[in-house]
Amino acid sequence: MLHVFFAVTCVLALIWWYKNYTQPKGFPNGPSFALPFIGHGYRLGNSIIKSYHRFRGEYGDIFGLFLGSSRTIILNDFDSIQESGFHEDFMDRPKFLAGLKGTLSDGGEPGVIFSNGKQWSEQRRFALRTLRDFGFGKQKMEEIIDDQVSQLCSILESKQGQPMSVFGVFNVSVLNGLWSITTGQSLSQDDPKIQRINQLFNESDESSASLMFLFAILFPNLEKLLSKTGLWSMKFKTAMEEIGKVCKQPIREHEETFDPNNLRDFIDTHIQEQQNPESGISFHGQDGKLNLQVVTEDLFAAGSSTVSMTLTWAVLFLANYPDIQTKIQNEIKAVTGGNRVPTNSERQNMPFTEATIHEIQRLANIVPNSVPREATKDTYFRGYFIPKGTQIFPNLGEVLMDPKHFSNPSKFDPSRYINESGKFVPSPYVIPFGLGKRRCLGETLARVELFKFFTGLVDHFKMKGPVMHLSARNVHYIHPIDPFHLKFALYRIQTDNLKAFGKF
Repeated sequence: MLHVFFAVTCVLALIWWYKNYTQPKGFPNGPSFALPFIGHGYRLGNSIIKSYHRFRGEYGDIFGLFLGSSRTIILNDFDSIQESGFHEDFMDRPKFLAGLKGTLSDGGEPGVIFSNGKQWSEQRRFALRTLRDFGFGKQKMEEIIDDQVSQLCSILESKQGQPMSVFGVFNVSVLNGLWSITTGQSLSQDDPKIQRINQLFNESDESSASLMFLFAILFPNLEKLLSKTGLWSMKFKTAMEEIGKVCKQPIREHEETFDPNNLRDFIDTHIQEQQNPESGISFHGQDGKLNLQVVTEDLFAAGSSTVSMTLTWAVLFLANYPDIQTKIQNEIKAVTGGNRVPTNSERQNMPFTEATIHEIQRLANIVPNSVPREATKDTYFRGYFIPKGTQIFPNLGEVLMDPKHFSNPSKFDPSRYINESGKFVPSPYVIPFGLGKRRCLGETLARVELFKFFTGLVDHFKMKGPVMHLSARNVHYIHPIDPFHLKFALYRIQTDNLKAFGKF
């Protein structure tokens, strides 16, 4: 009898495994034999990035595998990533992301980054339109960013050229600019509020790069159980909940002082939309209030860590390539006359500066794996059958380092984007913000911030430091760099009528 029970159990287990951990006919090829619960996790080794690169060589530009119990396809070439970005059946975020930040509402996950359906389309359309109307490329936004760059340069100048750790030095400046653009509040660099937000985002970034975050993604039900019992709490969710509390304060203040005839900033405009009876359903009632809070958080998340990390890579590249640094300084001087920082509209006259930023974004590879999406129904994609619920991971890092698009891709070479006429020609394959309808919400703002901070730093300082092998640690999403020390030596003498590094 015991033998019969054992045999039946084994057969049922085999049937369960076959049903849940084998791929259907027509699905992209990939590594064989997924283990129960962990899928192909045992095949990923210490580096997901390197493993995906190896799998691409074995199985092609599109391959399939199981991440935990989730059926997944990894897209590694530009064409498939671009096509998937506009595929109507691939617009949703995976279900495991729902509630990851602890903000799940009746209408689903609020905000923009993790939301789906009508809620996502309404909030994203509103955010892009409002940010465009309030400042992309306009003087007000430039003044806000200029003020933060000025404060940052004053802090660096106070170090008097002594070696200092650059890791995390740009975070507060970038966050503070975003805070001012979003809430209308101007804070000093040492304000406890902005320091607290910076600390919380650092905690969320560290958590998202940890094995425990991967655990929460692979085993969402177990993570929820452990959280409810108090045995374990994911730092990412805790940090995002605290960020939400901080964001509620300026929202309450705006609600109390709201004047429909004097819209001051992004928050005021969202409140006005909430009061509009003809606005979309995601703006109504408590869902509307929650969406305002989470969209505000999303704007910080979309434009803070990635910009500050890119700047960290930027100063390291410049310290290692002093000739390029000098060439940019000469270009700035040629455009501005040497007595102010360039405006965003003048970037079109600075081809080598633009090319250098472009190349830094490519090699820094800040977000190697884009936030995943999910197939909303059974569908076909590039000849493959993709079942409903399949996760889609665009592997941006493979495109950024693809020798088909970049000769000698490991070489830092801004001149690859300069044509025979000396003009900057951006590569369509440099896609740090992703592609398609789900591309980064804060892309336009991030590009302005990068240009302003980058040119402000290069115009004010000569970055000096030890020659380093430019390699990054292997993580899951945000691509950080190991801490290092640089000297920020003053580049030019300032006069009394100039601010920290130029007249605005």
